[in-house]
Amino acid sequence: MSPAAVLTPPPAAMRRVVIVEDEGILALDIERQLSRLGFDVRGVAGDCEAALVLIEREKPDLVLMDIRIQGPLDGIETVLKLRERFDVAIVYLTAHSDPNSIERAQQTLPMGYLLKPFKKADLQNVVTIALARDGIERQLRRREELLRTTLSCIGEALITTDEDGAVTSLNAAATTLLGPQPRSSEPRHLREVLPLKRPDGATFGVDPVQAAQASGRVDFEARLDTPEGQRSVVGTAAAVRAGLASYGVVLAVRDLTELLLTRRQLEFSERLSAMGTMAAGVAHEVNNPLAIVMTNLSFALREPLSDELREALVEASDGAQRVARIVRDLTLFAKPQPEALTAMDPRRLLTSALALTRGTWRSVCGVDLSLGPVPTVMASPMRLSQVVVNLVINAVHAMQGSSRAALLTLSSHTNERGDAVMSVLDTGPGVPAALHERIFEPFFTTKSTSQGTGLGLAVSRSIVESHGARLTLDSTDAGARFSITLPAAPRPTPTVVPTVCWIGPATDELRRLGVAAVPAEADAVRAELAARPNVVLLALPPDEARRLASSVPELEDHFILVTSHPPPRGVVRLVPPFDLMALAALVR
Repeated sequence: MSPAAVLTPPPAAMRRVVIVEDEGILALDIERQLSRLGFDVRGVAGDCEAALVLIEREKPDLVLMDIRIQGPLDGIETVLKLRERFDVAIVYLTAHSDPNSIERAQQTLPMGYLLKPFKKADLQNVVTIALARDGIERQLRRREELLRTTLSCIGEALITTDEDGAVTSLNAAATTLLGPQPRSSEPRHLREVLPLKRPDGATFGVDPVQAAQASGRVDFEARLDTPEGQRSVVGTAAAVRAGLASYGVVLAVRDLTELLLTRRQLEFSERLSAMGTMAAGVAHEVNNPLAIVMTNLSFALREPLSDELREALVEASDGAQRVARIVRDLTLFAKPQPEALTAMDPRRLLTSALALTRGTWRSVCGVDLSLGPVPTVMASPMRLSQVVVNLVINAVHAMQGSSRAALLTLSSHTNERGDAVMSVLDTGPGVPAALHERIFEPFFTTKSTSQGTGLGLAVSRSIVESHGARLTLDSTDAGARFSITLPAAPRPTPTVVPTVCWIGPATDELRRLGVAAVPAEADAVRAELAARPNVVLLALPPDEARRLASSVPELEDHFILVTSHPPPRGVVRLVPPFDLMALAALVR
């Protein structure tokens, strides 16, 4: 601001003056002189009480305050009371220039002093300068408040420092990003408030304050550790200069974590879509020749054959059935699915996931399958199958290399609210309590880079929540259990039940259900599989079950062991309670 601007007479709207002076003649003389000079004198008061009442009523732009006035408060104490309620400029009138009075008066930030006696020109100059200076300071305060409000509305984190790098202010976005800052009388350096690291996690080698002061402006990309976790940020540091001198730096920091996450999820979705398209094409190409093979095998098995030839054809039929099941489950992912949810039995998700991931778990663990009754739910089979498959693969990876007996447990039950709950439990090392929520964060993973990207659980939770459902973790040192809780559909849909084979002695219950009982002999089982390659439930002692399974290899993808003993590796055990017919429909 130029000197000429400071001495410019105040506008007419800012010329209201109140005089506080207990010497009546002097007060009258000051009032007369100011009026002649064009100022609007709104009144005169001789003591502190009258002054407070007059100022509250008239709301002047300037108060000429005598330091020594009548009443319980002197002029300085009266001004202190005024400052609590009014924003008004003060000029002191005094016949005393002792250091103590001047020091006390300075604490009230006056616009000037007039020593009695004073000349008319002195009065005019002091009042004019005081009002002009007060007008300028009011404009500055309004601009500061406008700037402060503007900065609080900006979504980017803004941080200011002094020339030494000590933080002087943070806007609301910076406080949200960095968390509440501790109260301290000592200034904190930028590196303490903004702990930047290089994107690879190494120490950030550039001091933004020094770099900005050296070049005027510097851009940076970094990783930032915050109370909410690691964030990816970009920023700009610009020096605040007056001529060649720098007296501070302003940093604008933008959090790109969500943007990068969205971009990576989009890339992930595009890759998944490409895989689905490819799977659909493979399934189409495989289904046609596979149908011809299965038809010819069925025709050949109805003809008189030698035992050796029949055994070979049965093995071929079993292999074809296995390929058909794999193709069928792949199409669950490959088919374009409508956004509208369909009514389904959620236990189908567990059995389908077992079939799709058999190559992953068969050499690692056995499986307990506990399919308790659940209500029908409204869901997208394709999207939720993706979730369960991911949970099963994670569970198997967690058990690899563990010293414990590896057992994967898939179960279903209905909770007290009537919701369907599907659970995947492993006997791995579990998940530390501190990571229970972090494992659902995008790109956070406890696996090696060759096993995971850190997107699986984040995408899975997103899919589950889009169904109005919940994906939760219950983990101890005994293993980790992931549960999907799905609300029941308004109207359950009945399940179509196929035929079932039961290897073992016939019972009245089996007859009532219409389940065929097959003797536990290799030839009889082979013949049944060739004629009706449906679900096979093996209700035998474990040793006898293993013997039969080893002598009839084609049983591998058909039977489910019903026993109280732990299942051998690569075998699914059915754990009570279970619905035999519902199980058949699910596995079918």
